[in-house]
Amino acid sequence: MHFLDADGGLMWTDDHDPPKPTSQWTPGLTVDYPWTLFVRRFPYVELTRVEVGLVSPTTGERLSLAGDTNGQRSYQVATFDLRLASENLLIVYAEG
Repeated sequence: MHFLDADGGLMWTDDHDPPKPTSQWTPGLTVDYPWTLFVRRFPYVELTRVEVGLVSPTTGERLSLAGDTNGQRSYQVATFDLRLASENLLIVYAEG
């Protein structure tokens, strides 16, 4: 996962292995899982874009997926407005 600013600049990444190996994925399957991400305070207030891609464990190359790519086999999956956190406020999102 890559988090990009409004100009497409990389702010931070959170690369990880999905809980179900991609070798077990089938067409039409939805792979949905909770993932905790701790984001440090970032001096940016604007639209943030989330892009994902899959990397082959054998070649290290990004795999081609269905969808609109940004030209680097990276695919936009979400956007959100990033806001500055208050100095005395800790926000933790969790299920349950």
